[in-house]
Amino acid sequence: MQFDRCPYCSGKLIHGYIKTRGEALTWSTDSKIPVFLDSWHYLQEDVKLGNFHYFKGDKIDAYRCDTCHVIIIADNKE
Repeated sequence: MQFDRCPYCSGKLIHGYIKTRGEALTWSTDSKIPVFLDSWHYLQEDVKLGNFHYFKGDKIDAYRCDTCHVIIIADNKE
């Protein structure tokens, strides 16, 4: 999916990536940050962002608004 304009302000969207290395990247309603040893684990109710691999990390497509700085991502690559 590609976006050209921000749905919030109609500003220009710039394609980029959200990247991680060494931790799983998730969306969660729980604000608690995992301790170091659990940093690559996620809860069943968390939304996993990307296909994380501990040594390789991962990246997911993201679009950042040049005007209001909102970042839009897809919730999962799978």
